[in-house]
Amino acid sequence: MATRGSRKRDILCRRPWEGVLASAVDRLATPGVAQYLFRPNCHSRGTNTVTNFLARSQPSPNAPRLVMGRLRSNWLVELFEERLPITIIVAAAGVDTLHGLSRILPFLPAVTAEEAARLLRGGP
Repeated sequence: MATRGSRKRDILCRRPWEGVLASAVDRLATPGVAQYLFRPNCHSRGTNTVTNFLARSQPSPNAPRLVMGRLRSNWLVELFEERLPITIIVAAAGVDTLHGLSRILPFLPAVTAEEAARLLRGGP
């Protein structure tokens, strides 16, 4: 999937979600017709489509409220924890600088001095 506009980029699916999204695409697919995967019968798109959808949803009483910023932060922390190269994370996040990612640092696990030394020296 690709975004449009000034921050145009490809949006990739993480492997655990491939089956879910492929199934959704199969249900919608009409050859030669462009369709939205999320809210397919809605023909107008605003800038807060997902946020507005979450605000109207009725989660179970024990579930925490879904907040787009928190979901994005959790996703970014997961990418950092998997030790993906920073250039890949920046591109996936659609940001131009590391400044936009600096707020994630307090949520990343600490690295011991030994681990840092091992990684910096290129050890296993």
